[in-house]
Amino acid sequence: MDISKLLLDFRITSHCNLGCDLCFRNPGIKDSSLSSALNVINRMYRMGFRRIGFTGGEPTSRADYINLIEYAKQMGFMTYLSTVGHRFIMDHERLNQVLDWVGMPIDGIDRHVNTDIRSDKMSNQHRVIKNILTWLPDNNNRINIKLTTVVSQSNANLLSDIVSWVENLPYKIHAWRFYQFCPLGLGKKKEIN
Repeated sequence: MDISKLLLDFRITSHCNLGCDLCFRNPGIKDSSLSSALNVINRMYRMGFRRIGFTGGEPTSRADYINLIEYAKQMGFMTYLSTVGHRFIMDHERLNQVLDWVGMPIDGIDRHVNTDIRSDKMSNQHRVIKNILTWLPDNNNRINIKLTTVVSQSNANLLSDIVSWVENLPYKIHAWRFYQFCPLGLGKKKEIN
């Protein structure tokens, strides 16, 4: 197997304060030090990995997350960040130099659907995505944009509306991945039957 073609998911933090029902993070796990995280990147490169995705929790909640991405890019990795996008515009100038892909969720285009699938704190996620895709055309973006949508009984009949809404925004995305709702905890009552 050619592991250089595989994407290594590197969970750099378990911290996130969004409380999404479908989250698979492990709260309470202490973040590793910057030097330990850099050592992991080195070891993975020596093993032959060339594609690395930074995940969490919410990876941007870690203060040095851009340092990790910069280090991986300098080593020769293709870099990917899985985030809700709340810091994307603020951090774009630095990320634009070192990040190849960013994946951000959009599960609905109204507060009710976003809250039902994720949490109250994610109720405005459609606005976060709209702000980013409206801001990007004028900002020399080099980062490929991938959207992700979790499909559940809350949005299964609304997928064409979500797609149309995104297609009408001024920036055209590079990829979109739809996931089956994978229930954890309270999320079990929201799965598609």
